[in-house]
Formats: sequence, structure tokens, C-alpha cells
Amino acid sequence: MNTKIIYWPKGGNVEKIAEKMTTKLNGVKAYCVEELDFNMLSDTELLILGGSTVGADHWNNEAYPDAWAMFFGELKAKGISMEGKKVALYGLGNQVLYPSHFVDSMKDMADAAISTGATLVGACANKDYHFDASEALVDGQFVGLPLDEDTQASKTEARIDAWLKGLDL
Repeated sequence: MNTKIIYWPKGGNVEKIAEKMTTKLNGVKAYCVEELDFNMLSDTELLILGGSTVGADHWNNEAYPDAWAMFFGELKAKGISMEGKKVALYGLGNQVLYPSHFVDSMKDMADAAISTGATLVGACANKDYHFDASEALVDGQFVGLPLDEDTQASKTEARIDAWLKGLDL
């Protein structure tokens, strides 16, 4: 299956996780969303999109432009159809510092992907996480893979392996 990993922001844990996945998925490449050539999407069957929740105080803040909103807006502006494509999400957050909105941004990404006609895959069980609330929980499952490199880094490797296996790659 022709797969690409697209992530944002660049230079932190989200990129580090993208690189881990490329190692596990021999031949799959990762791209920062800000550097993406949209022509590469034409033959892609599965997009793995990764992002972070930087905290509610930074959301929709002009000092932190939302590259994902620009990405999905550009898809629409260029008339690029996501029909027939699968999208899987991973999101990084901190369940201790942000327990009332752990990985909320995954839900925004899921809604945006679905609005383009893509099929969302890769839901993840709400098991062994410790938080109060998350918009990314739908019907008791996360819309993608939540990772917490700050308080549960020791679980990351196993979570990635299980999630990728579930994507049938």
C-alpha cells in the first residue's frame, strides 16, 4: 500500500515519532506538512498524519499558525480529492499538564480529513491513559494513536507497533 507520513510541527517529538515510523515501515517516507509537494498525494493510498496538542492557550493563536488548517484548505483550493484514500492519525499530548483536553487536536484533524472525503482508519482503545477529557474520544475510542512522550515515553514503542500492525501495513 503506497503510504506517506506527514507531520507538523517540525523539529520535536512529532517529527521524532514520524522518523520512528519510517524505520518500522521500510520504504515509507515522512514529510513536514509545510514542505509537502501536493502532487505526491495522487498515488498515495494511506496518509499517516501526525500532530501535537500544544495546550489550549496556544490554539487558534496568530503566533502559532495552524499548518494543518492550511494543508486541508490547500487540498480544497487545489481541488485534490481524498476520495478512496485512507487517513490514520497520531497525536502527541501531555495527559498530566493538559488532562482536560488531552490530544483534542486529533479530533480537529479527523473532522478535516473526513470533510475531504478520506476514510479515517486507525482508531485506538482508551487503555492505560490517565486524563480527564479528550475531544479525540469518539464512541469510547481515540480517533487515532495518542502518544505522551512527556509522561509515558516508555509505552510509545509498543503503542506504535500495535497501531501500525492494526493498519495492516
